[in-house]
Amino acid sequence: MEKTLPQQAVPAAGGCGFRTLDGALLADCGQSAKGRVMMMQVLLIEDHFADALLLQEWLEAANVVWEITHVQTFAEAVACWHALAYDVLLLDLDIPDGFGLEVLRRSLALVEERPVVVLSGLENPSVALEALALGALAYVVKGPAAVQTLLTLFPSA
Repeated sequence: MEKTLPQQAVPAAGGCGFRTLDGALLADCGQSAKGRVMMMQVLLIEDHFADALLLQEWLEAANVVWEITHVQTFAEAVACWHALAYDVLLLDLDIPDGFGLEVLRRSLALVEERPVVVLSGLENPSVALEALALGALAYVVKGPAAVQTLLTLFPSA
């Protein structure tokens, strides 16, 4: 069965979490600490749904349970970031409303003290070094090995 792309996310009932327009839950708030697990809240900015879906599947295969909110643009990320308390921002550097280090600078300003991890389809050492110099926590090349790198960066998640 083919999976279809959610084109937009809307706030879930109660203002906590996001659902696709067809009602499927994309992300919900972490549960309370009263005997329930608090999951790491991740905002993923990725304009290619297939890449976002693969990352989520690779995380699931590694038994990693994160609450991931997937958006396709920086503008959507801004709205989401202020709606929930995210722990980390995963950022593709080539999105419809931003490109390269410019979108990284905007992302770092948005998240303030929280970590930004660049996810790139290209292994580019010079861009990776510049991203780290600007303040990114890491530059991770997309692929199955990216999950292990993310687990190294966030071992308690």
